[in-house]
Amino acid sequence: AVVPSADQVAAEKAVSGLQPAFGRGETIALKDGLTVTIQLVKNPGGFTHAMRLLELKNYDVVGMAINDDYADGRDVSWLWDVDFAALENSNKTILCGGTRGNDMAVRLKYDMVKNNGVELGLAEFVNAVNDAAGKAPGKTAIIYCTYTAMLKIRAEYKKYSKDVYEVAV
Repeated sequence: AVVPSADQVAAEKAVSGLQPAFGRGETIALKDGLTVTIQLVKNPGGFTHAMRLLELKNYDVVGMAINDDYADGRDVSWLWDVDFAALENSNKTILCGGTRGNDMAVRLKYDMVKNNGVELGLAEFVNAVNDAAGKAPGKTAIIYCTYTAMLKIRAEYKKYSKDVYEVAV
């Protein structure tokens, strides 16, 4: 059987041009030069895998916004099955938010991860992430969030950037 050869350059170009679905690795450029990546997390395996993004890019701020609305699942005990050791002894600013932001902060404590603050309201959380990153161009933040937190965070970032497009949910 003859196996066709692949055009590696064309394949890399095609893949690099793909845009992630909203909230799933979506990067938002703010007017002041800050870029924020929003990463949806729904379960221990997905959250643990998403933490590997910290190996690929040196984010200045790491946010974790956890809600427990019906669409997220009311039980957040799954957070105890996520390995946060990669953030131990980190020099990053780490912030927690959402209705279960305090639960997230407690979970981080058990992996010896220093938490720099909790903002339960997501508008306040977004402001805290932006402030922690500073106004210097080139600063980066990543926000790991549950589904309803992601929708509210995206709505907040519409105030700061034209990159956030409307989605019908």
